[in-house]
Amino acid sequence: MIADIYHHPPASHFTEVKGAAIHYLRWHQPNKATVLLVHGHAAHAHWWDAVAIHLRKDFDIIAVDLSGCGDSDHRIQYDYNIYTRELMTVCEDAEVSRPIIVGHSFGGTVARIACFSEPELASRLTIIDSPLRARRVRRDTSSTNQGANRLAKIHYFDTEHEAIKRFRLRPAQRIRQPELIQHIARHAITETDQGFRFKLDLTLLERLRPPDTTHAPAEMLRQLAIPIGLITGKESVFYQDTLETGQDNLLAARASFKPERWHWVDDAAHHVLLDQPRETARLIKVLSN
Repeated sequence: MIADIYHHPPASHFTEVKGAAIHYLRWHQPNKATVLLVHGHAAHAHWWDAVAIHLRKDFDIIAVDLSGCGDSDHRIQYDYNIYTRELMTVCEDAEVSRPIIVGHSFGGTVARIACFSEPELASRLTIIDSPLRARRVRRDTSSTNQGANRLAKIHYFDTEHEAIKRFRLRPAQRIRQPELIQHIARHAITETDQGFRFKLDLTLLERLRPPDTTHAPAEMLRQLAIPIGLITGKESVFYQDTLETGQDNLLAARASFKPERWHWVDDAAHHVLLDQPRETARLIKVLSN
């Protein structure tokens, strides 16, 4: 798998959105439908590499680094409107319109809100193991601003190997593809004059404003005029019926997705695209028809 990833590397591109450089990867296939891949929190575009090698013959593939993640710039403040603009600008820069958007976890939330606020953005939407439970929106952003003013403690490592050893998946789970985890960990790290550090903006969630909508996730999904699909891991903590959170997500998913548009992946937890990249790619193809 890793050999295939390095044998078919994507092209790296940058565009600018509201003063920040936004990085994206592209496995370009002219005249093929475009799939825009959106990573989860604390992740980056290379999380999709193993999925892309199984999609690249059938689709034009773009994987974005959201601001604060990967090789994109950090911001003083983050919000879902900015993330929507980032997806739109990447599409404009790549000269594609109405791609199939696929989002994992937090990226599924970003993609859902973007498709809801910009109905012409996508032709289809697939969410991978993204929480769907309704949450009360807290409009007081004072704690967010306080968090933004705090300096996060950045850990530096003497070697790349030491930094890779400290890489962890959140939520924690059994590692099924250790070589793939090493690969994405390597792309999560940058070298500085002070040593090796993780690229992620550690204050991203503290600096993230709540969505500008009172609609619950299930309501937003039901109002979309495009085909939608859901992929979930059989062992995902977010979809376990023994947990309150899992029960809420299951209830919202049943209200939002037709049974034939909801697929479970065996031997996979929350990080489905890392646990079973071939099956994830197959299901993306299925839901793109």
